[in-house]
Amino acid sequence: METALSSLLLQAVLQGAGERLDEIDIQIAVNLMEALQDGDTLTSKLEASQLIHLSNIFKIEELKNLILKPSRYIKFKYNNREISIDTQSKVLTVTCLGSSTTTIRMSLDSMIWFLLANGVVRRSKIDEFKILADNFLQALENLKQKLSNHLLVKTGEKKPPELKLIYYHLQKDGILERADKYGATVEVPNNQTYLILSKDRLQTPLVLQTRIATYLTSIETREKVLNADVSAKWIETSTFIQPCATLRTVSAGPEELRHYQVAPEDKIRLEKTTISLVRSAKVYFPQTTRYLALENLFEPAPMAEDKLQEGSLHRKVQERLVELGALLGFYAELEHNISGFRIDVVWMEGNGRIEYAFEIVAGGSVAEAVYRLLHVEAAHKVLVVADDRLEEAKEKAESRIKILPISKVMDKRTTAIRSILV
Repeated sequence: METALSSLLLQAVLQGAGERLDEIDIQIAVNLMEALQDGDTLTSKLEASQLIHLSNIFKIEELKNLILKPSRYIKFKYNNREISIDTQSKVLTVTCLGSSTTTIRMSLDSMIWFLLANGVVRRSKIDEFKILADNFLQALENLKQKLSNHLLVKTGEKKPPELKLIYYHLQKDGILERADKYGATVEVPNNQTYLILSKDRLQTPLVLQTRIATYLTSIETREKVLNADVSAKWIETSTFIQPCATLRTVSAGPEELRHYQVAPEDKIRLEKTTISLVRSAKVYFPQTTRYLALENLFEPAPMAEDKLQEGSLHRKVQERLVELGALLGFYAELEHNISGFRIDVVWMEGNGRIEYAFEIVAGGSVAEAVYRLLHVEAAHKVLVVADDRLEEAKEKAESRIKILPISKVMDKRTTAIRSILV
């Protein structure tokens, strides 16, 4: 399916992404991937024919003159970016004009390996690969279109015991609202995560960035020591949405932040493992504990047994929906990946068209589930919530989303099917 393929192609690009990038960087990376395609074949070579194809895609005549001159590096400008292609190591580097900020450093070999590992291509020669997806080129085009006027920002990097977690809130008249409610999170195989946000959604003057990090340092010849740091800062939105702009920031202290209203669903929900890791650090700054004491901003994760029960119910509802979908003749799938985020359950026709999309809220965020449903292409969208959260769901969901209590879906009688279809 094009959507799943586009998601994989995005992950391939993000493996070499910097802290922030936008549609310009995606377009550059995708253009290179298009230049490597010849019919149903993808090549890992960067020879004259591929580079001339690339110049035609970019519509830059002067690029052809550079290609004709034998050189290891080919450099040219596109919008406000400088593009450098190392034809020997086969690495694409995209930097901002006038600064050293790198938005993408994509290894062609790593990208090919990722596509091989995910069954998108199959090796036919040493440096040529058969494309197994009929819609490869269309998926690349869809990726450029879907990310038009979007910002992609790194929000996580985990290499235990070192980690970096970044959260963003929009500031609206004394209220802090999680930015990821209006976007999608993409997990990249190298233990990094990116948040995709429409620039149109970022209309507030300020964005709050909260950063939680643990890192190892070595002092002279002594053993490595784990450090922990929690910090927050305000970012001027007009600079935040432009990857090449210098961020205008100012520190946001815990004394200032405690006066903001934050809805339960907008709080930063810390896992017990994260809290334990931070507290196990040998070195940490005094403000770390003051930030973590902000009950309006942070919410500790449920205890392990509560989380297990919540997760178990969620899974049971998923399995029940898959069972019902199969009974009705649909191809039912768990955790269906769409544009970098997962839908709990989908029922699909034989042609891959999603007929029903289901999001389940046993103990999580209703708003996040609604957002996911609004951004999936499906004929019918169904929100399944805990019985005691029906009223909350009715307030937050749009009329085109059907709302059902978990009890009805789990009903073993045929009324469960009727509740969904009617």
